[in-house]
Amino acid sequence: EVWWNTSSSGTYRLAKTTASTSFTKTYLQPGARYFFKVRAYQTVVNKWIAYGDRAYGDFSPAVSGVPLAKPVILSAVSAARGRVSLAWAAVAGAGGYRISAAPTPAGTYAPLAATAATAYTLTGLRPGTVYYFKVTAFRKYYTATYYGPESGYKGVKTRVR
Repeated sequence: EVWWNTSSSGTYRLAKTTASTSFTKTYLQPGARYFFKVRAYQTVVNKWIAYGDRAYGDFSPAVSGVPLAKPVILSAVSAARGRVSLAWAAVAGAGGYRISAAPTPAGTYAPLAATAATAYTLTGLRPGTVYYFKVTAFRKYYTATYYGPESGYKGVKTRVR
């Protein structure tokens, strides 16, 4: 069973009963902190317990998480030859941002840089070339990195001079 709450104490609500070892909670407010606990159970069948009764284990310690919102790119400007400056709105709870680019809006976006700032200048781009950029907020928990949804794309042609 997966249980959740908006504070570490108080009454937790059942989110889902599942046989899986993973779970995704949807419809959470980006930037808000949520707390989750899990506990195992086993369906018990014997002559002293009615069919379908469950034996429960202890709850896990509460683990918190902050869902990340989709960044909004505010500007994408060709700053100089082979350079593009991007700026985006901050995302609550983000520890950093990954900047990706593709040659077409629907292309495969390759990561180019990561930063904790809400603006970044990419260098070494091919002059006179159109690039499409997306930004993704991320947050690190211990050794894992969790990514939010990608922003919409912004296209810009790099300067030749």
